[in-house]
Amino acid sequence: MMELHILGTASARPTSTRNVSGSVLSTEEGLVVIDAGEGFQNRYSAQRSLMKRSGQNASLRPHKIAAITLTHGHLDHTWGLLPFLQTLALDGRNHPLMIYGPTSQSVWDALQSNGFNAEVPENTPSADLINQYRAWFQLGAKSNELGYEVRWMLGEPHSNKWVELNPDGSSLMWHEQMPQPEPFKSIRLDALATKHSVPSCAWQITKAARYTRTISDPFETWIMALSLSHPQCRFIRSYRPPICCCISSIGMFMFCNCARSPDSSRLLKNSCSLACIS
Repeated sequence: MMELHILGTASARPTSTRNVSGSVLSTEEGLVVIDAGEGFQNRYSAQRSLMKRSGQNASLRPHKIAAITLTHGHLDHTWGLLPFLQTLALDGRNHPLMIYGPTSQSVWDALQSNGFNAEVPENTPSADLINQYRAWFQLGAKSNELGYEVRWMLGEPHSNKWVELNPDGSSLMWHEQMPQPEPFKSIRLDALATKHSVPSCAWQITKAARYTRTISDPFETWIMALSLSHPQCRFIRSYRPPICCCISSIGMFMFCNCARSPDSSRLLKNSCSLACIS
């Protein structure tokens, strides 16, 4: 079962009723944080308290966080990350944490050509995550300072090529596909390229099927992602696996675990209805 806790949906300016971006997806194999705008750890703590009062505290325990995924580098999606990492250290975290974010092909090429300390191209937006990663490293977001292993991943979503930045050793490790969090066995993370003013992606979290599919019993899964080139949302059609969640990159959160019968719009068992929050 997947549970999505939406902790913020506002744009760059928070409102009296909505905070800036941040969500937590709970799975049986661990938690995935999707964006961490300013004040994220306060909202996370408040949601834990709410779950505790309802008798469900175990689902949001911080030690179960397997990955933090960033949709892009605008500060209303990232400004709360470093304080949250430091709080995890104060709470005694002692197992690895994966952090993922998108970058551009030009930044990827510069790192590949010139290594860890490569100069970024002149046209790189200031909000590109390579700039923020480097700032966070200077402010203490290194494994040897936090006291637990943090694996920093930058990916080019169109090609799905990833580079792992190791600030402790000022080194890079190249990956032909996105490494998965260690606890995930049947859960999978994938980045879907989106269009925005800075490098961006949506995050698809997929749970593998636990049964054998037959032609006489087809399931369809619809994943909703955001396309800024069209005034409406673009649907991506996929036939497997049957349970998935996709979160877009610019403050609108759309997710769908819709397994539908091929001959009706009825939601099938163990599926989740569509939510769209702007």
